[in-house]
Amino acid sequence: MRLTLLNGSPRGKRSNSQVILRWFQEGFESDFEVFNINQPRFFEKAIDDIVLSDTILLVVPLYVDSMPAQVLRFFEVLNEQREQLAGKRIGFFIHSGFSEGYQSYSLRDTLERIAFKLGLDLLPSVIMGGSEGVRLMPDNYQKKNRNAVIGLGRELKEQGTFTNTFTDILIKPIRLSKTRQTVMKTMIKTGTMQLYWNNWLKRNNAYEKRFARPYENK
Repeated sequence: MRLTLLNGSPRGKRSNSQVILRWFQEGFESDFEVFNINQPRFFEKAIDDIVLSDTILLVVPLYVDSMPAQVLRFFEVLNEQREQLAGKRIGFFIHSGFSEGYQSYSLRDTLERIAFKLGLDLLPSVIMGGSEGVRLMPDNYQKKNRNAVIGLGRELKEQGTFTNTFTDILIKPIRLSKTRQTVMKTMIKTGTMQLYWNNWLKRNNAYEKRFARPYENK
């Protein structure tokens, strides 16, 4: 199998997506290059590799219930080469900071529709929640997800597809239990939930503008 691995994160090599791809490569036992598509200048090289491959795996983070802008742009450029995509397969690995797997359903459906329009065959899509911070934690702190992603790599190499064995592990919880919902609501009320996000707003001098409505009167 000739495989093209795509990292769709704006963070590129310093992203959670890159860690997930490293785990996948462990299972697939491959040294295939990972192509970062966080900037248009990287598109041509990635597309050249896709043309030579029969299978594509795109690992992409959920950004505001959709894909990062450069991933959409990549698909627009890829559409110009669609005559060279016949018979190829693509798989989507969608991950997000949300714990609940269902948060990624809309992006999964969008990506699968795009694949259909490009004439690509589909591998089963993979969803993993709670991925924010993966790049900051040692592997032994996240054994369950790491082992499941390694398992996916092994499955694709040996069986040519993904089964529910590992996709079911990664997508759970699909929805939070009532107990966890209560805990989350408490964290929101006390402001604990916003600490990480607010810290980033302050670092980027945007904290004072967090309630801005620039298009309200447009």
